[in-house]
Amino acid sequence: MKFYHSLTAGILAVSLLCSQAVLTAFAEDTVIPANLDSAVCESLLEENSWNLDLDNDGIISAEEARNCTSLYLSLEHFTEINWLTEFPDLTYISFTGGTLTDFSVLKQLPKLRNLSFSSVPLTDIDFLKDLNLESCHLDDMEQITLEQKIAVMHWQDYALEAGYSADIEISPIGLLDNYSMKMTIDDESVAEFTYYSGYGQFQEIYAVKPGSTAYHFYVEEQEVASGSITVSDLQYQNPALENPPAENFRILDSHYYGTTHAVLRDGVIYGIQGGTVKPMQEHVKDYDFIYLKNAEGSYQYADIALLEDGTLLVNQKEISELRFTEVENGCAITEDHEIYTLCPDGTDFVLLQIPYEFKSFPYESKRYYTSQSGEVIYYKTSYDSSGKPVLSNTVTKIKNPVMGYSDMFIDENHVLWVCKTYPSFTATKTAENVTEIGYYPTKSGGYTYGYLTADGKAYRTGNQEEFELGEAVPEIHSYEKSGGFYLHAYTLGEEAISENNAGVDWYLTPEQILTLHFNQQYFAISEGYEAITAEYDEETKKGYVYFLRTDGSIWQYCIETQDVQKMTAENSEITSLAGDANGDGIFDVKDIITLQRWLLHDGTSLPDWKACDFTEDQQINIFDLIMMKRKLLNA
Repeated sequence: MKFYHSLTAGILAVSLLCSQAVLTAFAEDTVIPANLDSAVCESLLEENSWNLDLDNDGIISAEEARNCTSLYLSLEHFTEINWLTEFPDLTYISFTGGTLTDFSVLKQLPKLRNLSFSSVPLTDIDFLKDLNLESCHLDDMEQITLEQKIAVMHWQDYALEAGYSADIEISPIGLLDNYSMKMTIDDESVAEFTYYSGYGQFQEIYAVKPGSTAYHFYVEEQEVASGSITVSDLQYQNPALENPPAENFRILDSHYYGTTHAVLRDGVIYGIQGGTVKPMQEHVKDYDFIYLKNAEGSYQYADIALLEDGTLLVNQKEISELRFTEVENGCAITEDHEIYTLCPDGTDFVLLQIPYEFKSFPYESKRYYTSQSGEVIYYKTSYDSSGKPVLSNTVTKIKNPVMGYSDMFIDENHVLWVCKTYPSFTATKTAENVTEIGYYPTKSGGYTYGYLTADGKAYRTGNQEEFELGEAVPEIHSYEKSGGFYLHAYTLGEEAISENNAGVDWYLTPEQILTLHFNQQYFAISEGYEAITAEYDEETKKGYVYFLRTDGSIWQYCIETQDVQKMTAENSEITSLAGDANGDGIFDVKDIITLQRWLLHDGTSLPDWKACDFTEDQQINIFDLIMMKRKLLNA
């Protein structure tokens, strides 16, 4: 009996557990509708089903409502909108038409940043003052006066260190569309515009030197807002350099050696990948980077390294037995002036020879070069019916160009030629006595492609109509260099920051102090040269900014820890572990698989091809694979 009761109890327990599991699964699969009136749900789904009914079940669930970030509402269908509190993550709402005038519920939406009203019968917009909006647009609402709009706008004073920038905003942006606007700064020796965007409500300023000044905002030539700008001394780190300033280094665009960028210094390419900097290739004489579409329409990227012995590597793979002296514009040139252009062939690249000997590129172009006879050659690659790359070229009859711009050339006799490449190539003599071609400002406003003649007149290249040149105002700034990077990873997750704050801004002052700014985080260092890139590393869950100092050393700044460190030592050497085809520091069967796939051209890459060169003939082939297998079996 004891056994019977124990067995019964066990069966009952299992039954209960199974029932509980079924109930739990049922509970988890049950859709909990949002707390909305059926008429509201029906109206919402008419315009917003694409982001409210993600599972296409015709129901707006509580979860779908909670996760919704934008709504488009035609107010003809609603007499009140208090139900909007069911959508706590809303950042954007568009309202159209209707008779509703009570929008006080918007104050209960903490993440709301952008609003749009179109043909809404509002007469009072004071409620906008209490909303932390980035933008607000009013369309077909002439009943709202300029004075009402100005009354709900916000601006502030700014305090920052010299060497950094800040965004001056008269918010919300967009409220003053269709009005003339401008902004001025009293003392531009203290702060200056980094550029004038032409959109008066939003301008970026750069802090030049310690002091105080003021900015002023004008609408229809009337001042409506002003604020102070206070600049303090720049605080910066000053770690000593181990070597004197150098010049033999440069930043490279990269897709193979680095995630986005690499550095060439003293003949060595250092690749930047996530949280690391690695020496990837040595004995490098020159470098180029291209990306082109293959026959399937997919972009293929090529890191092109020309070694000191003339070897040409494309993504660290030698693709020709020829030896070259120069790489430029996706082309390789031999000592005998033969020119070859790189073209995608599936997941690899091939070299196609252009039959006319190379002399020079008339300007930075992947479509034209000048031959040894002085003639401009036009070339292009395409694909035949089997998907194989083919080359076509045209002798343009343009001789010894003295200037080139886009598809235009001035020849040795100062004749302007205008080329067209579609549907077929043509080169047309357009004008004589031409001294210059370019993209020029016009006195009537805007820019146009044009040319200047020896008598000082300006003409449009399209129709040869004469036009008056406008005044080209050069942008002269107090900083030496500037730039920025975007880190999208920081806009995701529970602790996400706004899109506007996910950028890294950097400046180089005349004193060679490099400043970095990211989401209210500031860093500055002496003897700076240029910022290289910013990357987020999924393994460490950290973001890094990489930069060069004047001796060519690469440094890393960590966003999370705010630590800075030098990444490469002057005596860094590339070392290869024989057989380590996948670059994980271990020689095992995975390396055999990697090399087999690489030999089959399936898109697999070799991080260090030298580790696979068992025959030591500077080529990777089936014989290296055989020797690699033998080495692994005997290990």
